[in-house]
Amino acid sequence: MNARKAAQLASRYLDPAARPEDRGAQVFEGDLPPHGEGAALILITRPGPTDPMDWSCWAVPEFK
Repeated sequence: MNARKAAQLASRYLDPAARPEDRGAQVFEGDLPPHGEGAALILITRPGPTDPMDWSCWAVPEFK
């Protein structure tokens, strides 16, 4: 049986319009849970939620 478990590993909402430190390239570092051969971290980019934030962002990252 291959049980799947969902858990939020990290969360960060960027607001470059209001926070100058959120402008430009961003770096993310984090520890991943133990994994076996063939594991993958999938990052999907989507447009921002509003016109002032119409830039690409990670949405619903998946680790499997």
